[in-house]
Amino acid sequence: MSNRIWENIALWLGMALTWMGGEVGRVLVAGGFGGFFRWMLSNKRRLWDGLFSVLGGLISAKNLSPDALVIVEKSIDDLGNGPDVVASAAFIAGLAGMSVTKIVIAIVETQAARIKGPANE
Repeated sequence: MSNRIWENIALWLGMALTWMGGEVGRVLVAGGFGGFFRWMLSNKRRLWDGLFSVLGGLISAKNLSPDALVIVEKSIDDLGNGPDVVASAAFIAGLAGMSVTKIVIAIVETQAARIKGPANE
């Protein structure tokens, strides 16, 4: 019984590694690292913020990497559509997506503090 559990774990781990080596997996991993990198550059590093930064980087990479790829191609040169260029664009999208998210959160927190007012602190 326990041998079968380890076989299933090895199978699922192998499938996850294979998926991460594919094009979609590489985009999401690169975006997650972009979010992680952005979190590492922040002044206050809380664990929850890091988790949300990685998740935000994943979401940003999935949705914004085609736009980041166009920006990279227009600003540098036509680098082709290879997997390394796509992963680089996903990293940039994850990094930029988390930067924009951080700006939006700062604006919301400032507005909430202004609504709360100094008398209610």
